[in-house]
Amino acid sequence: MTDTDRPVDNAPATDERSVDDLQRALEESNRALEEAIRKSEEYLDLLRRARADFANYKRRTDEERQEQAQNVRAETLLKILPILDDFQRAIQSPPTDPSVRDWVQGVLLIERKLRAVLEAEGLQKIAAEGGQFNPWEHEAVGYQASPELEDGRILAVVRDGYRLGDRVIRPAQVIVARRAG
Repeated sequence: MTDTDRPVDNAPATDERSVDDLQRALEESNRALEEAIRKSEEYLDLLRRARADFANYKRRTDEERQEQAQNVRAETLLKILPILDDFQRAIQSPPTDPSVRDWVQGVLLIERKLRAVLEAEGLQKIAAEGGQFNPWEHEAVGYQASPELEDGRILAVVRDGYRLGDRVIRPAQVIVARRAG
C-alpha cells in the first residue's frame, strides 16, 4: 500500500474540529451582526428623536418670535393711540372761523390717513356704545341711571378701545347704564 492509499486516522477529527470552529465563528458572527443591528436601530431611534426635538425647537422659536413681534407691534400702537385720541377730540370741536376751513380739512385728512395706517396694521376699534358691557373689552369708568336701557348696557364711550387681532390692547372706557329705580 502506498501512502495515498492508506486511510488517514485524524482526517475525521480535523473535519469535526473545523466544522465546530466554523459553527462557533458563524454564531459569533451572528451575535456580532445582531449587536450591530441593535446599535444601528438605537442610533436610528436617537436620530429620529433628535430630528423631532429640533423640529419642536424650531416651531417653538418661530412661535416665540411671532409673539415678540406681535408684542412690539401692540406696544408701538399703544404709543400712537393717544395721538389718535387727540385728533378725535380736535375733530369733535372744530373752529367755526371760515378762514381756517382749509386747515380743518387738512386735519381731517391727517386723521383719516392715520386711522387707515393703524387699520392696515391690524388695529380694530372695539364696538361699545349700546352694546352689552364686557369686562374683557370694556372698562367701566362710571354708571348712570337710564330708563331706556337695561342694566349692563353701555350708555356712552369715554375713550375708544382697540384690539390687535384677538388681543385687546386697550379696553374701551365706558359709562354703563343702570335701571332708574
